Amino acid sequence: MELQISNAEKEGLESGRIEAFISSLKRHDFPLHSILISKNGKIVYEDYAAPYTKDSLHRMFSTTKSMVSLAIGCLIDAGKLSLDDHIIDYFPEYVDSKNPDPFLAMLTIRDMLTMRTSRSFNAYKSAKTTDYIKAFFTEKSEYVPGTTWAYDTSSTHVLSYLVEKLSGKPFLDFLKEAFLNDLSFSKDSYVIPDPSGIGLGGSGLMASSRDLLRVMLLLRNHGNIDGKQYISQAYIDAATSLQSDPFVKASFLEESVGYGYQFWITRNGGYAMYGMAGQMAIYDKDTDTILITTGDCMNIKGGIQLIYDGFFDYLVNPDFKAQPDAPISKLELPVLSSQAAPSIQGNPSNDEILSLLEANNGLVFKACPSQNDIKSISLHFKKKDGAFDTGYIEIERESYKNHINFGIGHNLVDNFEISKLQYAASCAVRAGSCIEIYIQILDSSVGSIRMTCAFRDDYIAVTSRKYVEDYYTDFNFVFSGKK
Repeated sequence: MELQISNAEKEGLESGRIEAFISSLKRHDFPLHSILISKNGKIVYEDYAAPYTKDSLHRMFSTTKSMVSLAIGCLIDAGKLSLDDHIIDYFPEYVDSKNPDPFLAMLTIRDMLTMRTSRSFNAYKSAKTTDYIKAFFTEKSEYVPGTTWAYDTSSTHVLSYLVEKLSGKPFLDFLKEAFLNDLSFSKDSYVIPDPSGIGLGGSGLMASSRDLLRVMLLLRNHGNIDGKQYISQAYIDAATSLQSDPFVKASFLEESVGYGYQFWITRNGGYAMYGMAGQMAIYDKDTDTILITTGDCMNIKGGIQLIYDGFFDYLVNPDFKAQPDAPISKLELPVLSSQAAPSIQGNPSNDEILSLLEANNGLVFKACPSQNDIKSISLHFKKKDGAFDTGYIEIERESYKNHINFGIGHNLVDNFEISKLQYAASCAVRAGSCIEIYIQILDSSVGSIRMTCAFRDDYIAVTSRKYVEDYYTDFNFVFSGKK
């Protein structure tokens, strides 16, 4: 499928609306990695924050769930299963025949698609096993399935493996043969595996922003592209319409509107694929507008709602009066700055910044008695054209070192030595003679790490916190050291 490119104004979307949307996120320091807007089935705006490009694969988190739903729809169309089949019938090897879980025995494909399973937690996160599929069938049920909505990622993971069982292919490979290849979906797209090597059907998709758009255009056309029906309209329409009510468990306003078959229902009768931290694909039927975003709002409370509100308030709201011919802000990764807004008291002066960096450059702070394995921390700063420009922090542990390079007042892109994943990091002197380091993870583990280094006499206190799902736990620490 060849994506069509047009002009926003030509398709009836003023540039002022796009700028208002982007500005609404920038006001909250939202790290937006990409934005792609389609109007009337055509791309009318597209931008990426370097080093991301239109071909970059991005961790899409729970938008993966919607893709699993489409794979289930293809199998239903092929007559290989039905919505009211019981899941245990496909996995007898995991069922205790002598003492079966009665609620699990009642669980159907429909219940799983609508997030009305028999428990309110992710089974593979609570179980003490690396067999994620087994965990789903062995963790105790809480209530009758088909009655209570609760977000259950392990359920979707089982559905993705069901696709593999019935098709003989990992679910993304199955989808590529079914229709994704015809949509020109990225050939190098993949799904991050679980510890058993099974693709994480609930959160593991690595794909591009344009890949999400291609899928949304298929949904917009009720499963039909260029006259070929890839998934039945009946399934698409059911999947993207209200099937269950998440109101009681909703984390924020937009989550309370409704849920379909692994798709979120939005206001105005639209729908969305929604992944953690800002991976979004939203469709508004009334204005035929699709918004795709990728980003990282892990540490921004209510960040996903900000995307929804910006979409509905600025991009599709008929009453919004856009500024005519407004220049649209380019996307850039956020950068720490030593100078906050003029209204903020206590901004460090240039002399204070220079003095703090000079005083602590190259010093090794050895650990005071502590409860972690960090032996020492040192900071190093390098000059360019007479001014401090880059640096690094080295965290020496009992068995390894963490070495993080950063730009001073700008981002420096590099790779972690241990995981090899890419990051962008910046450093700045903040109020109170504090050095702060901001590390944005740009790879298959989207998220960030923030460190503050405060000084008193011969001592340093370093507080580090990670905003990354499951990983980088060694960056959650508090350290005190003496030079």
